[in-house]
Amino acid sequence: MRSALVQAVQHPPQMPVDQQLTGHLSWRRSEVKTTQLFKEIHSGPVKTIVGIVDTNGVCEAHDYLAGLNAADQAQFMARFERYTQIGYLRSPEEMRIIEESGVDIRVHEIKTRNGHRLFGVEEAHRFVASHGTRKPKPKAVKKHAQRTREDYRDVCEREEQENENG
Repeated sequence: MRSALVQAVQHPPQMPVDQQLTGHLSWRRSEVKTTQLFKEIHSGPVKTIVGIVDTNGVCEAHDYLAGLNAADQAQFMARFERYTQIGYLRSPEEMRIIEESGVDIRVHEIKTRNGHRLFGVEEAHRFVASHGTRKPKPKAVKKHAQRTREDYRDVCEREEQENENG
């Protein structure tokens, strides 16, 4: 006969996925830290994941994640948790660099097994997410990378202007 402790470890009580997501990812609008430039998606001791807020106040990365079903959100949550805790995702099945020659900004994608992608740029202490999409065809990946670079350049310029203006 198994002890209660062994059973609890092997079969921990499951929290409903919507409670897990709101508790860890804070994807509900009222619980999210937002500036004029970024919306926090997930934070940990090593890194933070933020979404770019465009000039109209829209954060496409956050809205994409919030629109996913619970299972897909849970896959992203697991990756975000590990990324923000240790600072990287080693497996190319979870995160990879979009390889392109002659570019100044390296774009990464965080991936799920169900074919969802979150495109962004990795900085020293944060991942700046531009937007998400279903798995694109190989030719479309470069377009998503280019869009991410443009969004990133734009938000960097706005951040620089904001810092200059005080």
